[in-house]
Amino acid sequence: MNETYNLDVMKTEVEKALANAKDPKGLISSLAAIAKTNSITDEETDLRKQMDANKACTYASFIREMTESIDKGSFITGYPELDKLLYFTPGDFVILQSMSNHGKSTFISNLAYRFLTVDKNKKKNPIIIWITYESSVRMLKKKILNTISSSLDDDKIIKQDWTAKADSTSKHKVHENLLYGTETSFKKSIDLYHHLFTSESLYLLQNIPIDQFQTLITRINAQNNGKRPVIMFLDYFQIIRHSLPGEGWQKMKELAYWIERFAIDNDITLFAASQVNDQGDTREGKDIYNACTIDLDLFNHSHPKLLDNEKLKSRYIPKCGGKDVISITIDKAKEFECRDLKEYLLFDGFKFEQNPGYSTNTTPKIIATRKGPSNGN
Repeated sequence: MNETYNLDVMKTEVEKALANAKDPKGLISSLAAIAKTNSITDEETDLRKQMDANKACTYASFIREMTESIDKGSFITGYPELDKLLYFTPGDFVILQSMSNHGKSTFISNLAYRFLTVDKNKKKNPIIIWITYESSVRMLKKKILNTISSSLDDDKIIKQDWTAKADSTSKHKVHENLLYGTETSFKKSIDLYHHLFTSESLYLLQNIPIDQFQTLITRINAQNNGKRPVIMFLDYFQIIRHSLPGEGWQKMKELAYWIERFAIDNDITLFAASQVNDQGDTREGKDIYNACTIDLDLFNHSHPKLLDNEKLKSRYIPKCGGKDVISITIDKAKEFECRDLKEYLLFDGFKFEQNPGYSTNTTPKIIATRKGPSNGN
């Protein structure tokens, strides 16, 4: 354990020890005894700091803390109706859940883009860390590129089509089944893509175990003197690499509360994607839900698999203008009511946008707080 010392007291006692010591061994023993007597553990130092800080608490200091926190790291999504209901702050552990293949990873890509580019977020100069446990960094780059280009150039910069042929008038070049945008046709998108990496605003990483998280955050904070807020995405929760004890749901419980503590201790906003079954529950039980501060649920009404599911086929909605219809539900939020934004978003495979047909005059339905399934705990 690292220790700190009362240097003023030690100086006096070391001088005495030097004056009285008759042999080197005795001097070493004296110095060791002084260090042991005057040592203060890290935990004791932290406790003293917190107790001393309480003495200086005033209403004005509290308001200053709140405004500084908002200025530094409160983030919105840029989806107006969702932003009326919640925002994200340092220390938040956010679960983004959905059934398999309903758009979790792509929604992460959209959130990352919006946290970096929406005006209220951009001025805070955040850093995004996206760690994938189920894909490759190359696929994350494709998602980010198409998210950017779908927003800035109204077209996907990367496509795959075996029927495509080279065309001198096309915005894309062709390499077998790969269509990739030209730098002149997608200049805004490519410039932003380059900027996000060169400005160290976006890190795309793969398969990093939680044992290395602290090293990662410490290194990133050192690069910017801790002045830039950090938003971390983990994709997805159930397959995060870790060596925590336990089996099955107990192991997930340990991981959930470890991540919650990590977000708080490092003052970062942390999102973790999570898979749920057709009842909206994680197989591992309620502890993932209990540990998080915010729980968001995505439901893709246009997913064709719904038609094969007797319980869910009544929720199926055909595509709208070639785009999937998405509901987003706030299942849990620390300072807000749980709400259901039914059929709020449209999704074209890379871009989530507000449904033009969504009525902003309708108050989102208030839902009961979801109780996670019992897991014997």
